[in-house]
Amino acid sequence: MSKKEEEDKKKKLKKRAEIDKILKAADSGKEMQLGMHTKDFSFLDGVEEKFSQDLQNPDESYRLYYSIRRLMMEYLPKGKENEKARNLIYEQKNIFLNRGKVKNPNGYRGSDGRQAYISSDLVVALEIVKDWIKSGANTFDAYKLFNDKNIELGYLDPKKQ
Repeated sequence: MSKKEEEDKKKKLKKRAEIDKILKAADSGKEMQLGMHTKDFSFLDGVEEKFSQDLQNPDESYRLYYSIRRLMMEYLPKGKENEKARNLIYEQKNIFLNRGKVKNPNGYRGSDGRQAYISSDLVVALEIVKDWIKSGANTFDAYKLFNDKNIELGYLDPKKQ
């Protein structure tokens, strides 16, 4: 392995360790409520069946996007000290909803997740969030679920992670 490759590998490991530290620290002060895994998702009943085809519907896209956002805001750790952890997770969610579009160096993505396809993007993201909540709403798990999905779909290169 060349010196440059070793340096790149060390940078990636350092970045990964920093992300892990931020996400784990976010859960350190969080108390889990008994029965949290039994969250009632009845307000979202029928979404999967209703939208079995990949289509766009601005009203439903809006409703689903903000349902996902509301659930994540409710279960991710709050406070200024956890802002970095939340932003890491939101970025992974947004990469998924925007089919791999990442922010450019100026901070612009050039795409809007609120208008994502319903069945292939928004419903899948909603299922990821619901499963995450049911499994205990661990901050690191939220990041990992979206990051793994992005890698699986080829939106992110695992070698650059």
